[in-house]
Amino acid sequence: MTVDVEVVAAEPHDADAIRTLPGLGDSTRRLLDLDLVRDDRCCLVACTGDGELVGFAMGLVQLDEAHVLDLAVATSHRRHGVGTVLLQALLEQVRTRGAGAVTLEVRRSNDAALALYRRVGFAVEGERPRYYPDGEDALLMWRRDPGARD
Repeated sequence: MTVDVEVVAAEPHDADAIRTLPGLGDSTRRLLDLDLVRDDRCCLVACTGDGELVGFAMGLVQLDEAHVLDLAVATSHRRHGVGTVLLQALLEQVRTRGAGAVTLEVRRSNDAALALYRRVGFAVEGERPRYYPDGEDALLMWRRDPGARD
């Protein structure tokens, strides 16, 4: 089942709802109010037709590269295409800001996220040993053409 969502720029008034999303990084939760107003950030939310915020994506653009900092989807809306829609919208946003490549880190054990990232053209190009606070390794992934549609 696919859920219809609208992806729009995140606004400061979205911060509390964004913080409720599971899987959001600790640094994102702490710095969200600042990140939502920074010029070097692309912050997007996915909302259902009745206005429920069900997803968030944030990227950092520096010169000609971007970094996906966070992608979170409400548990009730996972596996319905929300993550894909958010990620594709984020890739388009960073491309329009001049990014020719996008990188991200993902837990080695996060099979669902790995599948999503591979589906939209990311490839594993390295790893960051013991990257996460619990000691798990991160896989370093890149996509060299962030605006291409699949």
